[in-house]
Amino acid sequence: MPFTPSATYRVQLSPQFTLADLRAILPYLHQLGIDTIYAAPMFEARPESNHGYDVINPDRINPLIGTLEEFESLVADLKARNMSWVQDIVPNHMAYDPGNPWIWSILEQGEHSPYASFFDVDWRHPNPQLRKRIMLPVLGGPAKEIMEKGEIKLDWDPDRGFVLAYWDNRFPVSRRNYPGLLTRMRSDLKEKEGKAKKDLSALLREIRKTVQQPDATDAWAELRQQFNTLLEKHKPLQRVLNGLRWKYSDNSVLLQRLVRDQHYRLSHWKMTERHINYRRFFTVNDLICLAAENQEVFDRYHRFIKELYDKGLIQGVRVDHVDGLANPGQYLRRLRALLGEEAYIVVEKILEEGEHLPEDWPVQGESGYGFLAHVSQLFTTPEGAAPLAEVYQNFIGTQPVYADVVYTQKRFILTERMGGELNNLMRLWKLALPEESQSLWELNSRREALVTLMASFPVYRTYAEQPPFSEADRHVWQEALALAEKRSPQLEDLWKELKAVLLSKESPSGAEVNFIKRLQQFTGPLMAKGVEDTTFYRYNPLVSHNEVGDQPEHLGLTAETFHQAMQERQQKFPHAMNTTATHDTKRGEDARMRINLLSEIPQQWGEAVARWRELTQACKTEGTRKEAWPTPNDEYFLYQALLGVFPPDGKATKDVNERLQAYALKAFREAKDRTSWSAPNEEYEKAVKDFLNKSLKDKAFLQDFQAFWTPLWQAGAVASLAQTLVRLTAPGVPDTYQGTEFWDLSLVDPDNRRPVDYPQRTKQVTQLREAMAKDPGRLLTSLLAKPEDAHLKLFTLQQALELRRAHAALFAQGSYQTLTFTDGPAAFGLLRQHAREAVAVVTPLRFMSLAPNGLDAYDGATYWQGASVSLPADAPTRWRNVLDGATYTVEGGRLPLANLLAKFPVALLINQPSS
Repeated sequence: MPFTPSATYRVQLSPQFTLADLRAILPYLHQLGIDTIYAAPMFEARPESNHGYDVINPDRINPLIGTLEEFESLVADLKARNMSWVQDIVPNHMAYDPGNPWIWSILEQGEHSPYASFFDVDWRHPNPQLRKRIMLPVLGGPAKEIMEKGEIKLDWDPDRGFVLAYWDNRFPVSRRNYPGLLTRMRSDLKEKEGKAKKDLSALLREIRKTVQQPDATDAWAELRQQFNTLLEKHKPLQRVLNGLRWKYSDNSVLLQRLVRDQHYRLSHWKMTERHINYRRFFTVNDLICLAAENQEVFDRYHRFIKELYDKGLIQGVRVDHVDGLANPGQYLRRLRALLGEEAYIVVEKILEEGEHLPEDWPVQGESGYGFLAHVSQLFTTPEGAAPLAEVYQNFIGTQPVYADVVYTQKRFILTERMGGELNNLMRLWKLALPEESQSLWELNSRREALVTLMASFPVYRTYAEQPPFSEADRHVWQEALALAEKRSPQLEDLWKELKAVLLSKESPSGAEVNFIKRLQQFTGPLMAKGVEDTTFYRYNPLVSHNEVGDQPEHLGLTAETFHQAMQERQQKFPHAMNTTATHDTKRGEDARMRINLLSEIPQQWGEAVARWRELTQACKTEGTRKEAWPTPNDEYFLYQALLGVFPPDGKATKDVNERLQAYALKAFREAKDRTSWSAPNEEYEKAVKDFLNKSLKDKAFLQDFQAFWTPLWQAGAVASLAQTLVRLTAPGVPDTYQGTEFWDLSLVDPDNRRPVDYPQRTKQVTQLREAMAKDPGRLLTSLLAKPEDAHLKLFTLQQALELRRAHAALFAQGSYQTLTFTDGPAAFGLLRQHAREAVAVVTPLRFMSLAPNGLDAYDGATYWQGASVSLPADAPTRWRNVLDGATYTVEGGRLPLANLLAKFPVALLINQPSS
């Protein structure tokens, strides 16, 4: 029977939070109601990594977080509590780092390395400088300039041999260079140093033999050790080795010759914007992509994962960045065959509006971005969309159209940041043409056509394993081509040519297949960089929807549309993940809910930001062309960010200021407007920092801000409770991101990876259980009286998780039904039924008018007077509210909300046996 978690808890393992630290909190997680650990990548990564996605060795657990023995002991503790483990894996890429033994081998041996085929490298690139070499873009400037400055040096590493040292980096010298280097050393020995010369000559003969044997790794290690022994034995060898090092360091011509004779091409890091011959993760030079479509690579990379699964140490996996793979469907079938039908497998997949996960993928679903978007849109008022857009446009003085912003930023990324990839695609397109067309190749117009097409692509990617495309994928390409043709009608002949290749129902040629497959592989990174990492920081009507998987141009979702999405989820992928916070989200789940509520009060919001603009005028800096910095767009962004991150105690602390400053720096560099990672504008960044420093110390601004923020955060707290209950009861496996048991007001990483105070959470969850057992009514009153301490959320989460664990079949297999409401304020409800069990959730749908005088004055009996929830005819009639212990009997198919929500603004009901 396939393994299905009841509720997962995402942990970010790192040197700061190790396996031992995780083991220490298992009692707490079990008490909370969690049954499955969902762990960030834990295989050996770069020593400085705090996320684990830069793997250097997939064959062992990262020694900085623990050992295999520690993991086995931890899992034994898990099993004693009937808990399980789902592991995040990264089959798309590894760290492009000399610390990666596979990479070291490639850098040392080039095409002759046993790992040369493991990575997506074009060893036959037409650029003469890259042919039969792999690009290594790590230099801070042009290679010749760097060498003339003496920043690259020849050195000897006893464990690795001859290396090229560049600051803290060490890169291997090719084995074929050893005979020449050792011959130079031998010639520098004096006549009286004959014994040293004789021993070195003997070693040199062996090295010349071994150089021709690319698989002689052990023999080469032995020869290296022999040389170390000779260095210890003969002091003259130490002298001539030092002389050799200085000779190459002082002679840039000699050094350049050696550098250019390597299996890699040391390059300025910015060169990848024009040339590249390996596939990288997005635009990250130091993450190199695997050729996972190669069966040998698949088997080798997953060897340790398979071992962990077969030993019962893990029960499932989450596949990171499945869209990067050459053939995701094939990969997932192999993974399913490797782990078997019982394994829980979900994929990180970002779906655009109207897009669906391929139903032929053998997975339980995606990792939660789709759910996050749906629930966030549910608790956004659709009627507020147009007024919010108007407020935004008035503030910034322009009228940006989302689709145009996306298109423009994707064009920028493709031409300015992914130029190397674009040039490679252009070459594949040319090869896919008939010879007569190749001879008429016109670069500029064809480049414009391909850029326009890719920037117009409406989803992340399509999945043709062997073209032609399926009807669904053909429809996507038809849409992209239609948009592209509309934008550049003058390229009519090229659109016809591309349609003939992409939309043909006939089997394409081999060259056409290569072009199509590679094109599919790069629309995803372009979407990610152009939208997630650029547009989401530039288009700001309501930044809570600038979230992976969400649609910022469409604000608000009706309850009916949400219910339809959940019913479809129940039918197709009932065990996909439900998440509202991840390591990738732009802001915390509770910060998002707060900002969403601006859609309920667009007029008040517009008036507030107009006042704040005036109040902070003196906090701004005069920038280029007398422009006030930060720009209106960035200023508008910051006000929303401040609303989300501002702590419940209402204090503008140094910590809040520092976190906002770090966030603003990252956000505005990602936006690539006034500053960027490639070209930092220090003056602008200082102006933003000064603006935050001054604003958060300005009494008039803070007083006005807090007056607006106070009712928003209290209403947002209830919205967060509603979101929590929907996440834990809708079809799917709910995931709780580390630390979000308390209010999650985090910002984008690394802010969302800050240490979690588990002793405090452990203490509170125990106290809440005890208080609930004694007097539920009194507990609820006390929780509403102090919403700032986050016990309100922890309590709701704990009660729902315990209910899930006690009724696992109900949540795993239960049907999904809609609850309807009559009269009164807008409300939301869902019903799950299985066998003789049923669970229902009832929450407000709008929040700002719920408790205008604060949650401590919440009066549900008055607010919900006359409103009722209608249950289906087949629903039970007797219910218990898990949150307050009260029982209810349905009369006439209805329950009065004035009773159900009298004491607490949300309800979680479980059916009771009929009397």
